[in-house]
Amino acid sequence: MAVTRGRACDGHAVTASVGLAVARPVDGEDPVAALWRLFDRADAAMYVAKRRGRDRVATAAAPRARTPQPEETPT
Repeated sequence: MAVTRGRACDGHAVTASVGLAVARPVDGEDPVAALWRLFDRADAAMYVAKRRGRDRVATAAAPRARTPQPEETPT
């Protein structure tokens, strides 16, 4: 997907490389750890967009649904 090119008011080109990721929370999962995993995946997708050239958007593959481990299941 390409992003429309733009220019700043002083005429300099404005470009953007964007990385997108989604999360699938699991009951009992540590929300802070899940948030950092989401940031890491979005960051990796952003670098994929940068490698593809200016004004690109890249998405991280959606994580597979995960079954909570016995120690994660609320009692």
